Amino acid sequence: MVPVYCLTYRNPERRAKMAERFATAGMEFSFCESPDALDPEYAPPLDIMEKAELLDTWKAKAWSCMSGHYKIIEQIAVSNSDVAIVCEDDIMIRRDFAQVLPAIIANFLTYKLDMLLLGYLSTDIPARSNYVLPEAIPTFGYYHYHEHIWGTQMYMISKKHAQFLLTHYGSEYAVASLLNPEMTPWAADHIITKTGNRALISPQLAVEQGEITDPDAINADIHVQYHRDCHVVDYLTEVHI
Repeated sequence: MVPVYCLTYRNPERRAKMAERFATAGMEFSFCESPDALDPEYAPPLDIMEKAELLDTWKAKAWSCMSGHYKIIEQIAVSNSDVAIVCEDDIMIRRDFAQVLPAIIANFLTYKLDMLLLGYLSTDIPARSNYVLPEAIPTFGYYHYHEHIWGTQMYMISKKHAQFLLTHYGSEYAVASLLNPEMTPWAADHIITKTGNRALISPQLAVEQGEITDPDAINADIHVQYHRDCHVVDYLTEVHI
């Protein structure tokens, strides 16, 4: 089975829930803690950060999240597996995750994908573009997706693509992007899921939990409501745990 990494950040309750969900699904996985945005090992130089604040390109939460994803991507890039799965800690997963995964991995390799979204934000079933990949198993459809599909709830990534991301969008790019608003932001939704040969799966293996605990998000009514709407549309009581 491929390695599965769950990204978390200082939330014991979420960790406990994810451990229970994966155990129920019969899946082995490992946690990875996102670093604090100001952790000296991951933070940009102070002068860069100050300039970025003036440009409104410094977003501490997004930097912490992306740094966490990259901690995992660094592990994938040197692992013995050609494929890995990354997820966040605010999702609900399919009960039959372990049973359906082997066929999905096989299709990932057959299609020569770099990125396959297994969980994402969408109120459209499926959220797809016009081009449909050949159907390989009847339960799931595989679709190329457009630039306005958001969310890194869960994704499958190739080792090759992990190496590509580190080479082309590593720390030098991250710092440079803070000073140049014209560059693609160094953020998971803008780089990890928007590069390479990519597709999404429908129905999803992981769905948004729909609970927003971030005070900043609570004040953004549209953001909160969209997350909740995605949960309502995509969650199936008999399927997800």
